[in-house]
Amino acid sequence: MSTEFFAVSTDYGLVILTSAALAIMCFSLGPTVIASRRKHFNKEFMDQFREEHQREIGEPLPDLGFPDIGSGRYSAKLSYKSWFEFNNAQRTHQNFIEALTVVISCTLTGGLRFPIPATIIGGLHFIGRLIYICLLYTSPSPRDRQKSRMPSSA
Repeated sequence: MSTEFFAVSTDYGLVILTSAALAIMCFSLGPTVIASRRKHFNKEFMDQFREEHQREIGEPLPDLGFPDIGSGRYSAKLSYKSWFEFNNAQRTHQNFIEALTVVISCTLTGGLRFPIPATIIGGLHFIGRLIYICLLYTSPSPRDRQKSRMPSSA
């Protein structure tokens, strides 16, 4: 009788690498959202809310438009173009965060039995996300972003 309870393939390192690459890509999107916040929720723009915030909340106004995530009181005062640009950046990052737990969990658990297919599927998801991000910043049209849908849905 074997004393091994469960053996992990030597290819599992590729699964871990793929999962780490996805996590790093998601983490690296954070600064793009902060840059968009700095551009649209700058000090001059936020000054219009300072007095009301202090009166109602009793604390100084937070920097960069927090806690607004694109559909709140501050965003309602942005120009349409600024609102659209900020929401594209915010939604790209949020969409990635929403899917990341499921994708990494499935990649890591599926990779225990099927490391090469899990690595390939995780890699396709990575490529799809990369295309989606690139299309977002080169062409903010939702129609253009749909081109990346197939690989990232893998």
